[in-house]
This record gives sequence, C-alpha cells and structure tokens, in this order.
Amino acid sequence: MISAEEFLQRHPALDVSAEEASVDDAGVPSHVASFGTHDADIEDRHGPHRSGRRGNISGARRKRRSGGFGSPVRGDWTRTGSRAVERTKEADANRTVDAALESTQVGQSLPRARREVLSDDAVEACRQSALTLLDAAPRATGALRERLLAKGYEPDVVENVIARLKRVDLLDDDAYARSMIRYCVGRMYGKLGTLRELQRKGVDRGTAESAVQEAARRGVFADAAWELGRRIAAKTIGLDADVRKRRFWGAGGRRGHDVQTLREIERDLFGAPRHA
Repeated sequence: MISAEEFLQRHPALDVSAEEASVDDAGVPSHVASFGTHDADIEDRHGPHRSGRRGNISGARRKRRSGGFGSPVRGDWTRTGSRAVERTKEADANRTVDAALESTQVGQSLPRARREVLSDDAVEACRQSALTLLDAAPRATGALRERLLAKGYEPDVVENVIARLKRVDLLDDDAYARSMIRYCVGRMYGKLGTLRELQRKGVDRGTAESAVQEAARRGVFADAAWELGRRIAAKTIGLDADVRKRRFWGAGGRRGHDVQTLREIERDLFGAPRHA
C-alpha cells in the first residue's frame, strides 16, 4: 500500500489536496478510482478505447487533452462528431444568407456591414448597365429609369445611379430635349407633335414644355410646317384641289402642327382655305 504523498509524487499532474487524496482499501486514491467509472461510461457510449503504440490513454491524459473529464476536445480515444456539427451549422448559415439574397428585401436580415457591401455591389452593377444603355443611344432620365427597373434593380439603387450620372453630366434632360427637338423638326413635326414625342421618350413634362416653348419662339415649328406644305404640294401636282388639301391637312395634323399655321399655308400653296 502507498501513501497519498507517494502517489502525488508519482503523478504530479493530479493536483489535489492531501485531504482529497485519500486511498481506499485497495490502495487507490478515491478520486482516481472514479476514473474507472468514467472510462466505462465512455466505452458504453463510444466503444472501446484505442489501443496500439500509445496504449490505453489514462484519465489524467484525457483530462489534460480535453480540459475536463466530461468535455473531450481532440482526444484520440473517441470520435465526438464535433466537426460534423460545425459543418452542419456552417451549411445552415450559408443557406440563410442565400435565402436572404434571393428574397425581394435583399440584405435586410444581414448585418449592416454585409448590407453595405451588397448595396455597393448592386449600385456598381446598375451603373454598368446604365452606361451600356447610354452608349447604345442617348436617353432621358425617365426612359433610363424604366429600363433599369425592368432589369430588376431596386428603385433606391436606380435613383442612386441616376443621381451620380447627372452629377457627372452623363445624363442631361435639357440637352436631350434640345437634340430631340432638332430631330422632330427634321421630320417636320409641329409643336404638339414634338411635345408628345419628348414625353414618349421619357423627358418629364416640365422640361419638355420649356424646351418646346423656347423652340416655338425661335419659329422652328412654323418653318417645319411650311416645309411640309411645300413637299405635299410638290407631290400632289395634277390632283384635284380637294385631294391635295386633304392630304396636306392629314399630314399636318398627324405631326401636331398649329391649326392657324396650317390655314396660312393652305391659302398660299393650295388656294382658298378649306375652313372659313
């Protein structure tokens, strides 16, 4: 039989007090004897201990490796399944993120830093799409907004991109309206017809009306009406007078010319006006 002091000298890793290091009738300290019960419980749950070059691992070594008899971390004596649990948790987290990204409220359930990254990526993607559209053809703000929304970008992202493009003068509704007026006048459109065309192209009503009024003061629509009258008169030479007038009025009405201007042209190019 050995004393407690001798046992502690042989096993310095077991830091217990002299009172706790009492021995039983078989000469084994009481706290060491409990290892057998713990080993049996482990064997029932996990199978027999590994054996081989290292032999059976003692309870003390298991305690040093695991940080406690009941919470093994990386011991060679059993498979705890902790790695499988970690992989399962990681997969669940990834599925949660993917579901959030696919939802209509993108990033709302994610941390603020992650939402900011997602927002920056969405803005950059939207900006590239906007530049591609503008490279293909000049566009008004309304038309560009409709195209970007149709591509699936969020409204706040679209407005962010539009504001940036306006700051760097890549999107200018006033300049676009002036260019569209030149196009319409080239096709002999009148004031009303040009206004309709500007609004169809996505120019807001206030900007369109302002640009059209300025062009009307310069007389560009009157010049377009006279050019239209001369062309109709040249194409209808030899036809009945009423047929010529009807074609002229039909073309002038479709292009949105002013009625008073059309009457003046009719009197000068086609004879007496149709309307008293």
